[in-house]
Amino acid sequence: MSNDILSRDFRETPFWSDGMVTVAAPELPRRVDVAIVGAGLTGLSAAHRLASAGRDVVVLDAAEPGMAASSLNAGMLGKAGRQSLLLLSKAVGEEKAVAFFQEQNAIFQESVSRIKDEQLDCDFRMSGRFIGALSQKHYDGLAREYEARGKLLGEDYQLVPGSAAGEMASECYFGGVVVRENAALNPAKYTRAMLERAQ
Repeated sequence: MSNDILSRDFRETPFWSDGMVTVAAPELPRRVDVAIVGAGLTGLSAAHRLASAGRDVVVLDAAEPGMAASSLNAGMLGKAGRQSLLLLSKAVGEEKAVAFFQEQNAIFQESVSRIKDEQLDCDFRMSGRFIGALSQKHYDGLAREYEARGKLLGEDYQLVPGSAAGEMASECYFGGVVVRENAALNPAKYTRAMLERAQ
């Protein structure tokens, strides 16, 4: 790739992969209770849970454990991604939509608890998230969505009207919403910590 427009120190690998070392493959046991295929965060989390319950577990991967999507993502930890409680309620009913979002919250809380309780070294911080509205219509939709989430799920949020543009340090948005329970972490360090726990 030509780097004429890029800084002199540009590189194609993320900084958080610095210092990541390869793991020597251990000798495989002849028998296990559970064999998990895939050593990303999903496989490692399952192995951790099963091993904590007393199962003999082995995690297998065709490549370097944890060094694909689990380590090469943006490192954001949230509850429901881009799903809309209001749209899901229209599609499947409010009760099922609320149950889905409660399950997402439980997964988020379990991840946060694991990181804190086990003191996983992954640069974790509860940073919150700002979702900017690109138009007044978008802002109105965000307001309806998060008012419903606050009422039905108890989510902690703050609407930021367009008149508070100084809060955003940008004139690109028509306001937005701050979601309090959203976190950031170093994905490679988190994956490596989970891998160490699984060994």
